[in-house]
Amino acid sequence: MAVCFLFLGWAFWELSGGSDFEPAVVASTPESIEEGPLESDADVVTRNATAEPAALPVQTASTGTQPATPAASPEQVTLAAASAVDAAAAEIVAETTTQTAAAAPAPATALDLRAITGNRVNMRRGPGTDYGVVAKLSEGTEVEVLQDPGNGWLELRVTSDDTIGWIADWLVTSSNG
Repeated sequence: MAVCFLFLGWAFWELSGGSDFEPAVVASTPESIEEGPLESDADVVTRNATAEPAALPVQTASTGTQPATPAASPEQVTLAAASAVDAAAAEIVAETTTQTAAAAPAPATALDLRAITGNRVNMRRGPGTDYGVVAKLSEGTEVEVLQDPGNGWLELRVTSDDTIGWIADWLVTSSNG
């Protein structure tokens, strides 16, 4: 284990520059911090909006590369950029809406409605007798099967009052299908 630590220490020393390592000096004294008023976000946005755009090279078919000259004011450029972003966002929303409409789920399947067969049946918080009782249902109470994990318990919803819980599957009528 000691050999492993020695090897890791040597590897770290080599990767950090070995004997040629020079630590970076970070100024953290109060004298190195510029004093003055802080700019708000609005000031920065205003300053950037009024700054002249840099001339970027533009490739044209007939004359080759030449510097571009701004043909519009910074406000017009900003508005044009905002319009382009709005147009792109509208296109994305339209595409998403189209995809959502195309991938719409099939119509809902018929409900699996059943009835309680026991005289007085405990509806529980979970699939087992270890769970607390949510309600007591009498024979003939109509329920909708929400889940049948195949473990002998059904998750049900009472149709009359929307109570949800679990009941042993042998205390409920068999499925219609």
